[in-house]
Amino acid sequence: MSYSSLRALRASLPAAPSVFVLSALASLLSGCPDGGPGVRPDSGRGIDAAEDRVDAYSRDDAPGPDVRTGPCGDVGEACCGDLGTCSAGRRCETELCCAVPGGGVACDAPEDCCGGADCVGGACCSLQGTACRSSAECCTDLLCQDGVCARPMAACGHVGEACCAGNECRSGSVCAGGRCEPCGGDGELCCAPPSECSAELSCQSGHCAMPDPSCGGEGQPCCAGDRCTGALACTSGTCAMPSSECAYLDCGECTNHYPCGWCGDTGTCGVGTASGPSAGSCTDWSWLASDCTGPADSCADATDCETCTARSGCGFCDGACRSGDSSGPTSGTCTGDWAWISFECSSTPVDECATNTDCESCTSASRCGWCAGTGRCVSGDSTGPTSGACTDWSWLASECVAADPCVDATTCGDCTSRSECGFCASTGECLTGDAGGPTAGVCADWSYTAGDCACSPLQGVCASAAACCTDLSCRRGVSFEVRCCGESGGSCTTGADCCGYMDCRSGTCACRAAGRGCLENADCCSGTCTAGRCA
Repeated sequence: MSYSSLRALRASLPAAPSVFVLSALASLLSGCPDGGPGVRPDSGRGIDAAEDRVDAYSRDDAPGPDVRTGPCGDVGEACCGDLGTCSAGRRCETELCCAVPGGGVACDAPEDCCGGADCVGGACCSLQGTACRSSAECCTDLLCQDGVCARPMAACGHVGEACCAGNECRSGSVCAGGRCEPCGGDGELCCAPPSECSAELSCQSGHCAMPDPSCGGEGQPCCAGDRCTGALACTSGTCAMPSSECAYLDCGECTNHYPCGWCGDTGTCGVGTASGPSAGSCTDWSWLASDCTGPADSCADATDCETCTARSGCGFCDGACRSGDSSGPTSGTCTGDWAWISFECSSTPVDECATNTDCESCTSASRCGWCAGTGRCVSGDSTGPTSGACTDWSWLASECVAADPCVDATTCGDCTSRSECGFCASTGECLTGDAGGPTAGVCADWSYTAGDCACSPLQGVCASAAACCTDLSCRRGVSFEVRCCGESGGSCTTGADCCGYMDCRSGTCACRAAGRGCLENADCCSGTCTAGRCA
């Protein structure tokens, strides 16, 4: 049987295949050497779409060809070797490699995705109401709450907005300083673990970057004290493959690898699902890292060097506070400088004023002032900031300059509807001015009335459908932003041109069938989107 036939058969299997179906699959595979591509007769694995945990880590970052089956390890190909390894961002499921949600691997259709996930905008993601371990695994506009992908009702969690519930952000962003910032891409902040960065990147000192070639690989020192690539485990400071599947030594590392869970009864890591181990029973089962219990680490929640070093038995390195002594951390290694006492901290202390984002809230906070030139709230007194200089310093609320009425308008239509505001198309800015041009500077393509505005094209910013060119709508899509997009039947080049979760097929935006993910009713062929799925 060909790999494409295997892939099609896998996609047609029900969520919980019967013994008859599995027997039929075995019969179809019987003509292949050793029972079929990558088959492990004793694996006992089936599909558990409702409970399968997704994982951005894989069994092997660069598996080689299986001598019995030829090419293996990529999406739709057979799993490699006796342990069923797949390339980074993929995992072995029913003997074929599939893309994990949040793993940064492209998909063409839902059957490319693991664990019943959907393919939205060319990436696998978990739908509303399905299990998750971080928001990076969830589809657009969702966040991971209590282990389930959900859509918060409040206006929060998008990039640039306040964090939901104090510290939660929607897929593709992470909470930093009270606001949601992009995460997972090169140079961006790391997303919540375990899906911290895109498949080819690793989390280094809080930001995603290309992996350090000197650490993290098999036989190499662990990166940042305890990090290894793929399925490798950090043992005594060195990365190595576990002696057997799920042979990890602590709950946190165990729950970072599919299909492993931690049994507190025995203190061991074993194969299982969200409901419990595959063999035997366990009354204290941990499937998510958040389920892990144990002695509280008094250092872990300190987020800056000064706070960390003020605590007994704590030191700071690689952007984290860890248990240790004056010589270094208790476990693992420190790739940067180890700070044990406060004067060894090299980073600038966190300014508590920085969380204020406007002049009024800033000047009402103790020991804080607003610098209009930089648009930042910093520590200081009535004479100016504690460090640096500012020529337009506001220490009292009465000194705050009235907000620019034009600055937050992002579209030509919205901008020109405001008094004394005009839109400069070349810079995309809304500026104060008159019919002759902006008050300050020059603009060659100035629009001062709505009639001067050109319509916004596909993926152009918009405040309403009126700002978009003919036949386009203005709503949210897979780009995480509200923009001009095509409805069902509209022209497209990629899925990002289409509204909501709709797919781009043969140059046309296509509505979604029953059971597929959706953002709004218009995404669905039936016209009804209920709890994130098309009716």
